[in-house]
Amino acid sequence: SSLNTDDDMLLENQLGVYVDNTANELVIKNYANLDIKKLGLYNILGQSIKTWNNLGAELEHRMETKIPAGIYIVRVTLEEGQIVKKIRVD
Repeated sequence: SSLNTDDDMLLENQLGVYVDNTANELVIKNYANLDIKKLGLYNILGQSIKTWNNLGAELEHRMETKIPAGIYIVRVTLEEGQIVKKIRVD
């Protein structure tokens, strides 16, 4: 039970995280209207690039990100837990 990830998988299916490369935006699709407390964008070394707080429960969030091409980590913090996703910026 210590390796159980059922809760994380449920949360992951309720949020979509991707980059709109044409608009230079990080897009969060909140399918279940979860209350997003914090959103963090990190480079592959774990260094913080940008943080957004108290985004709320809207269906879609679009955050402008003018960052170079590469691989980044997005950490979404909810009351129910956290979701960590890897994204690629072209």
